[in-house]
Amino acid sequence: MIKVSVLYPNRPGAKFDMKYYCEKHIPMVQQKLGSACKR
Repeated sequence: MIKVSVLYPNRPGAKFDMKYYCEKHIPMVQQKLGSACKR
């Protein structure tokens, strides 16, 4: 089993962009892990 944890700096005024994360980061991880990635 592979577990991926992503951590981002928490700076004053910073906001997490869930749409960007879902559209950019998740597909990148799926591409890198290939068939080992479970959905």
